[in-house]
Amino acid sequence: TVMGWAGSSLLSGNSAIGMALRTASLAWRRFVSASSKCVPCEGIGSALSREEVLPKMALVPKWKLSEDAKTMAREFETKDFVSALKVFEEIGKFAEAEGHHPDLHLTSYNKVNVELSTHALGGLTDNDFILGLKIDIVLASNGILA
Repeated sequence: TVMGWAGSSLLSGNSAIGMALRTASLAWRRFVSASSKCVPCEGIGSALSREEVLPKMALVPKWKLSEDAKTMAREFETKDFVSALKVFEEIGKFAEAEGHHPDLHLTSYNKVNVELSTHALGGLTDNDFILGLKIDIVLASNGILA
């Protein structure tokens, strides 16, 4: 089971938790952009804790976080089968360039499920958020989504 973050009541209102999460999210966004690069896993140390992951989910609001906070996933619907295969190709190009590889699944003739996790560290790292952001930007701009 996965839980969406974008609609969370924690990010709205004036609660202390909500304000802290919004502040952390905005601060982190200054350091991560489409021009950010993934770093080798050896230089990261360890996967992020749930407490570190939650505010970062605001950067990729359409992605869903797994219950254990070790993976995030998003499903993309395309126009047709050929477009779904193009999603694999597009993601593959920059994932290979980044040296960070998502799990890609064709779940229907026109649906692609993308799962991100830093396999070597057994959980999410900043690399996953960088790649998730790039996937969102590239796929939204190339016209292959339904």
